Amino acid sequence: MKLKILFGPGAIVLGMLTVLAASAGRASALSGEGCENPDRFQLALQEHDKARIEFRYKMLTGYRRHAKRGDLAISRSRRAFLYADVETLIKAIAEHASAMDASGLTAVLIYEPDQGRCVWLIAPDGGVTAAELQSADHVSQLFRDKLAVTTRAVTRAPVKHGEDRGALASPDAPLSAVSGSEAERLTERVLPETIQEQLLAAAYRKLLILPSRDLSSVPFAALRIGEPDHTLIDVLLPVVLPTVDALFFWVEAPKRFARGSSVVIGDPDLSGDPVWEFAVLPGARKEAEFAARSLGASPITGTEATFDTVREALGSQDLSMIYLATHGVSDAVNPMDGSFLALSGRHLTGGDIKALSYRSKHPVVVMSACQSGLGKTFESGVFGLARAWIHAGASQIVASLWNVDDEATSFLMKRFVTMLRAGKGTEAALHRAILDAKAKYDDPALWGGFSFFGYPQPR
Repeated sequence: MKLKILFGPGAIVLGMLTVLAASAGRASALSGEGCENPDRFQLALQEHDKARIEFRYKMLTGYRRHAKRGDLAISRSRRAFLYADVETLIKAIAEHASAMDASGLTAVLIYEPDQGRCVWLIAPDGGVTAAELQSADHVSQLFRDKLAVTTRAVTRAPVKHGEDRGALASPDAPLSAVSGSEAERLTERVLPETIQEQLLAAAYRKLLILPSRDLSSVPFAALRIGEPDHTLIDVLLPVVLPTVDALFFWVEAPKRFARGSSVVIGDPDLSGDPVWEFAVLPGARKEAEFAARSLGASPITGTEATFDTVREALGSQDLSMIYLATHGVSDAVNPMDGSFLALSGRHLTGGDIKALSYRSKHPVVVMSACQSGLGKTFESGVFGLARAWIHAGASQIVASLWNVDDEATSFLMKRFVTMLRAGKGTEAALHRAILDAKAKYDDPALWGGFSFFGYPQPR
């Protein structure tokens, strides 16, 4: 994978690092105790760097080990700004955000990976808003429970033969949309009030998020913010970054999806699966056929969508788009061997994905499948199918955070592909598609479950 440094021309020269002091309502130097301690901020970024090393080792070996002295020495030589003074560090992050968006309307949100109590919002001009999280433990599961996505998906979620579907339903989960007050309290769990105020005041268009723990599984698009019935997707597009490297480097995504450069898989024949019972996905078949026509590809569907056929198609080094509309299963215990995208016969596991190699061209991957953005939670993030695609060399991934609705997903993804065909970049296309789905479906469970994971692109 080619990492590119892009501290672009015209980057803003930053002065003293500042933080918005909520109590005083004015900017002051980042100093003092708690989350406003500059050493704590820098240590958080260095911990994210250790996590990057550990995730890579786990991808390569299947085992997790702590970053060793030699690993850190190599990282220090290649990422000197992470170990320089804090002003240099913030300047590098702010300049990269500015290079990604010349309009200066992209901000960066960084969550503390170890203690997990601090969050920092970095503006393109280098200003920093520091805030403390009351409790972010298991917050993504709390969102799913409040939206009742598990309860409402019991009739279509994959189950093993002989498993009681009723056992998957939670009788305590509400079947109605989350109330306004509940939604606001949930939002404050991950976006404290001072952070929300800054996002709204600056009118940002994009938010780059470096998560910790299970925060990458939070439906940021559906967070309630600002006016009644307004969510974060009404304000901006959240982009979840795969590692700390994405604060300083970028991986170039294809700018166009030329005819013949896409692989589209949809609605495989899963009727004879020996282990799993899968619901029929008529929307996925139509979605794949629409995507294939739009991208100039021949869809691989039904009995043709076998592991061998799909694996051969994915072996091409000229791919710009990989599109899978099928069932997905996430395993929080064994995310590489137990998590998979369903195919006829043998399924495509995380281990199969990480063994792929895209080193010259870095495709965009769309996993229009249930649970494709989930996995095993570590202190510094989630380890699953999306991260496996990044390891293989993909640049950007669209993934889901729960068992998504077939009809609503088909509508959203058709809008996404339509926007791509109209010439929009992947980020703008997904933003527009989610907004269109939100306008059609009031229930955030039907449109809030898709996440953009990967490297933002300069514009």
